[in-house]
Amino acid sequence: MHNEKTIPVHLVEEPATAQYSNPQTSFPQAWVFVEISKNVNTKKPVTKKLFAQDVVVYRSESGKVAVIDPHCPHFGAHFGHGGTVNGELLECPFHGFKFNSEGQCTNSSAKHCLAEDKTVYHYPTIERDGYIFCYYDAEKKQPDWQIPTFELEGYVQLLSPFQQSSPGHPWEHIVNNIDYLHFKKIHKTTQFPEVIQEPSIDGHRVEACVIATQGNTRYKLRSQYLGLGILNQDFQLLNFDIKAKFLTFFSPTDKNTLNISTHIYVQASKSKILPYAFLVNLLKSVFYKMIIMNNRDEYRVMKNKYYYNFGEHGLTQGEDHIKDIEAWAQNYYALSGVEK
Repeated sequence: MHNEKTIPVHLVEEPATAQYSNPQTSFPQAWVFVEISKNVNTKKPVTKKLFAQDVVVYRSESGKVAVIDPHCPHFGAHFGHGGTVNGELLECPFHGFKFNSEGQCTNSSAKHCLAEDKTVYHYPTIERDGYIFCYYDAEKKQPDWQIPTFELEGYVQLLSPFQQSSPGHPWEHIVNNIDYLHFKKIHKTTQFPEVIQEPSIDGHRVEACVIATQGNTRYKLRSQYLGLGILNQDFQLLNFDIKAKFLTFFSPTDKNTLNISTHIYVQASKSKILPYAFLVNLLKSVFYKMIIMNNRDEYRVMKNKYYYNFGEHGLTQGEDHIKDIEAWAQNYYALSGVEK
């Protein structure tokens, strides 16, 4: 995997007027994207907004990444504002207390060390293919599954990652992606997509596959949801047999708002028809237009729609698969201590 020079992608920000049938009172149990790996070094902690609070990300001298609650348990100093990484330890900016990867105070003098129960919470954290994720559970349970590799070997990244703040909850965006009736209106496909694989549930995964035509472009899109926080899609441009990958992450910043970030990769193998440099620039242009055109209208809808609770949508006879996915998604809220 390697990167080409990327170009920025921006969507116009508009005021949101979304309303909720029953606003969520907590966050779902999920692996959640935190930051791109290269943005976290061994010098300075990074602060991110997740779960209606700050979290702090830092990398130790050995390269281990940690995602933690932001405040020192001594006097509440914020590790992201003046905290430093000292070898394998994180040092508080106020009194210099040092904490290890388990969140325990490790000052050499017992007199100047916090009690054993005064620790810094460390979220279960994992790095995959250049991305940092943490695991959220309202009861702070450990994960019973791990994120698989995204299989990016042989792909190059096109476009800068594009990010959008959107009302809603992760499960609703999953349902949106298997709502095939909106493809023609919003995504400008010439007809409703051909369903190659109905959405199927396998533990923490949901997989689906469609073929669609947009203008002169015919494409195949295979989607894999990994819990409620990660969407891994294999995209194939059938006209030219060109393959790409779309990674989309749904990170709750508060109980009714998400940061959605999309990262696009294209297979790096050289075309037998087109020069490689020309092919890369062509694909940048194609995907840029697809992102802007496909998402501009959709985000306008998502920002201003009425969000129904689980099971409240008025579905057609052909949308039983949406009921199944809603039931699967609802379980992650129950698992994190939220009543159904």
